[in-house]
Amino acid sequence: MITTLEELQLHTERWAVEAPIIAKYILLASPGYSKEQLAKLTESLPGISESYLDCVAKLKLKSVMLNGFSLWPEWLGEKSDMLDEIIYANTSYKNPLLKLYQSKKLYEVASYEGDSICIASTITDEPGYVYWLDRSSGPDIEINRMCDSFEKFLLCAGNLQDVATKHHDEDNKESAVREFVEALKVMQLDDEETKSWESIAIMSL
Repeated sequence: MITTLEELQLHTERWAVEAPIIAKYILLASPGYSKEQLAKLTESLPGISESYLDCVAKLKLKSVMLNGFSLWPEWLGEKSDMLDEIIYANTSYKNPLLKLYQSKKLYEVASYEGDSICIASTITDEPGYVYWLDRSSGPDIEINRMCDSFEKFLLCAGNLQDVATKHHDEDNKESAVREFVEALKVMQLDDEETKSWESIAIMSL
């Protein structure tokens, strides 16, 4: 069970050792961005949550994936700066979801299998909450609440990766899904948030 960012880092270090070929896509290194570097993000995206800023100050999220979650928006390529990608994703009209983001006051900060993972602006009723925008739900994109902070999002994704690693060679995935849902109880998610994560677990485990 992963309950802190420090524990999550330790787990990614172990996973990187076990799979050195893909280590750079697994390892959460630190530190992340400095306060000075983050200034351009807060200037470009007013109302971006402190929880998100704290996480990207502590951890290097660029290129890291946790069981299908890309911890950055994949827009400008491998060699680009992550902050530039975030700004681009949330300001460029080449992003077909930009108007939706603006109307809902959301910022895209990560992705899941082509779906957007967004955080709510601090001027919303749920500041800093994390949402999964499910594009497979049809022309009207389904917006699913996941948790109340980006740190909690990372911990949930880390626990999903942990369960997937433990059960990767099993044919029956029901026990893995149950184990993950049990782990979510420590995160104090509500029913809607738990349902979102359970749906992802069923697809990915």
